[in-house]
Amino acid sequence: MTLRASLLARADYAPLVPRFVRTCRDLSQFWQFIKHKFPSYAERRLFLWDEFRPLLERIEGAGTSPADSAVTAAIEKFDSEHVLAAWNVFTQILGGCQSVVEGLGALRNKLSDAHGKGKRAVKPAARHAELAVNLSGALALYLLATLEATGQTPSGQ
Repeated sequence: MTLRASLLARADYAPLVPRFVRTCRDLSQFWQFIKHKFPSYAERRLFLWDEFRPLLERIEGAGTSPADSAVTAAIEKFDSEHVLAAWNVFTQILGGCQSVVEGLGALRNKLSDAHGKGKRAVKPAARHAELAVNLSGALALYLLATLEATGQTPSGQ
């Protein structure tokens, strides 16, 4: 199987495959497409990078957190009613987590990263985003494990 076919066969990659990869079956067809779209090689390189970036980031795992697959698997077991019930039970815990996320947002605003550059243009570190994302995932896992521990089952089963 060719790389093109294997990418198009994967449901998680197929939507990110650039359109021209789907429609151009060989280099000759691709050249006819790209040579009329952009006059310079620099423009073509930029276009190719922009078109492939989302797929490459997905393949390389960018934008995901270590808990993504565990959180997704756990959430798929439950319907929204059960998740909502667990959410309402743990409002104090959730309020604490919300405070952390809001604090990170306030820090971002104070550093002028969100709305233009201030006198001291400082970009928050990746660790701040990782904290917010992983805190959310950890909280979701905690709520779902608590729901399971109480003997409740998905969809009232």
